[in-house]
Amino acid sequence: DMGNTINPTSVRGSENNLAKILDILSADANLDAAIYEIGAGGQGGAERFLRMVETIEAWRDGSWKKPLLMVVTPGTNPEAYQTARSTLIAKGFPVYPSFDRAAQAYARAANYWQTRKERGG
Repeated sequence: DMGNTINPTSVRGSENNLAKILDILSADANLDAAIYEIGAGGQGGAERFLRMVETIEAWRDGSWKKPLLMVVTPGTNPEAYQTARSTLIAKGFPVYPSFDRAAQAYARAANYWQTRKERGG
């Protein structure tokens, strides 16, 4: 979670830092996409998860305007995982079970669009 920046019990950060970090990412012209790993069933429960999703959704729809893929790992709480996954999908996020799967999917999509002209598409 970006160096434990949003763990509310951490001395290294708080939930309020998430919006600041996302704004920094928006300002970086070198980024073509982002993959965000979000926990399900962690500290703060469903309310914290929904606040984070709302923050990320507002960023995606506001200043980001680039591909954003989400990773939710099943972990040890299958019910929280399914709820988190369903919530993100309902909000239009592509959701993957691992960072590797998300990165592979993005690489395939980027390659498709980059080579489309060469293929006559």
